[in-house]
Amino acid sequence: MFIYSHLGICQSVLDSLTRSEERNYNKISYQSLRVPSSISTNVSLLADYLTQEAKTELEKVRAFYVWITSNIAYDFRSLEKNLYPVQTPEVVIARRTALCQGFADLFHELCEEVDIRSAVIYGYSKGYGYKPGKEFFVSDHAWNAVRVNNLWYLLDATWGAGSGITQKSGLEDGFNDKYFLTPPEKFVEDHLPLDPMWQLLNNLVPLQVYEKGEAEINAFMETAHKTFNFKDSLMRWESSDVYQVAIESHKRSITFNPKNKRAVYELGTELLFKALDVMDGIHGVSYGDFDNLVEEMRKSMFDLLHEAAFHFSNIPSSHPDYETASTLLEEVTFQKGVFYYEVGQRIYDIFLEMDREAFYRNLANGILQIDNYYDLATYYFKLVNDESRYFPQAREYIQNYIINKNPLRPGN
Repeated sequence: MFIYSHLGICQSVLDSLTRSEERNYNKISYQSLRVPSSISTNVSLLADYLTQEAKTELEKVRAFYVWITSNIAYDFRSLEKNLYPVQTPEVVIARRTALCQGFADLFHELCEEVDIRSAVIYGYSKGYGYKPGKEFFVSDHAWNAVRVNNLWYLLDATWGAGSGITQKSGLEDGFNDKYFLTPPEKFVEDHLPLDPMWQLLNNLVPLQVYEKGEAEINAFMETAHKTFNFKDSLMRWESSDVYQVAIESHKRSITFNPKNKRAVYELGTELLFKALDVMDGIHGVSYGDFDNLVEEMRKSMFDLLHEAAFHFSNIPSSHPDYETASTLLEEVTFQKGVFYYEVGQRIYDIFLEMDREAFYRNLANGILQIDNYYDLATYYFKLVNDESRYFPQAREYIQNYIINKNPLRPGN
């Protein structure tokens, strides 16, 4: 049955329901089991069907959880063979099997279809293969956080489908409501997010306490003092751009667990991506404010690149991400050259857009600027290691500079 009163759902959610809402809540749960097969092959159609009679965000989220946990089975075959098949929502609802990533991504996309804010959370779980006392280094599970009526809650559709293995219960099979909007202080007993913000607790449970076991976690919760304001962190998370969200999250993850070198690598990649996003702004710069804006971009981009290089260089040679990190370290140097090339190219484009009088009035200064930026670009391209994957591109750029240098000079 889907009657909520005996479940592990947050008490604050239960208290908010009127008698009418309680009836509709249970009605939605039952109806979620009766979706026509023609509807359940498309994520958008499925979201529309599941929520057509839902009146509240809670009812919509409930419908998604019930349908996923009742219709998607855990892909144990792939797990046992150490395979990782495609986990996109479309593939998952077609195959009706998924690993934890597939469960979490499907729930997230269904929420997006109806404009409910949610997130996919990665972390350390005490599920499949867990043994008491295990030390955690890398993420082994994915679940969700979801915002309902402006409050954030946690859920795990994978384990809700009966696919969690714990030291207490062994392999479970079938629908499990324990992991739907579970109170954070209970959820943290077997789910510890990489980013501590997603504990949704003000007294963060340290990794060392989590590794010891449930009794130690409960003892800690009883005596711990407030050390973190997760609501403030969530407000910043909701208002930041996608790159900054990822950067801040990885930084919290590294501080929380310095052993997590994967987070170090991912922080480097996000810093690199944000640097490239800054560089894209060059194409919109006009000549009047060119020098000041380019210098601001250069400082911002190079600060990001230097920080990315620092993190890439701190990946140990024994780590699986070492070779990729080394490659990206070369890309940092390469992208500095690309930045100066793009600046020189933008000046050239600006001159082509000028009227004849402005063109000749600014020509001398423009030629000097282009020369300067092309020379700086060439300097960085020559620093690229000849064994790097970026070496051929760097040399191609240099050859282009030789051909294109000073394109505004008379006779060119």
